[in-house]
Amino acid sequence: MPLDELVGIHNGWVRYITGRGSPSGGTTTVDFFTRDEQAHMTDVRAVFEGFELAAIVAGGIGVLLPLRAAKRSRMAATLLVRDAAIAAGIGVALVAVATAIAFDSLFLLFHQVFFPQGNFLFGPESNLIAMYPDAYWYGVTLRVGLTFIAAMAIMTGAATATLRRSRR
Repeated sequence: MPLDELVGIHNGWVRYITGRGSPSGGTTTVDFFTRDEQAHMTDVRAVFEGFELAAIVAGGIGVLLPLRAAKRSRMAATLLVRDAAIAAGIGVALVAVATAIAFDSLFLLFHQVFFPQGNFLFGPESNLIAMYPDAYWYGVTLRVGLTFIAAMAIMTGAATATLRRSRR
């Protein structure tokens, strides 16, 4: 199958999983994956929607708590942001190290927790596994983790700089 067709299939699934469309960028997608693979991707969409909701709630808390702390003082809010960014960065860094060391075990655990019905076990002949092999998920997982850690480092740096300026 030509690369541009595979990219089209991938883009269709990304649109579907993120709630921006259907998986079929054309008829090939439907024919390319088995019913079990398609059912798994439907379950992936539900998990993705759950993570989106959790991110929205966490973002709201991440805004509301510093605003509440700011009622006491600007320094209290800045300290809260800095300390939370450090804690979150360390937490994700620990998960990233564990993932780098034991990716296969953690990937299986993730699937057992979020897909308890067991519809994530596909054989080597699976087109879903061929398109999204473990190496793909390993790279995605580490990039997401490193991006989050970088964002927390930026927040920590900005909060620390603000605290230093306010102490002068």
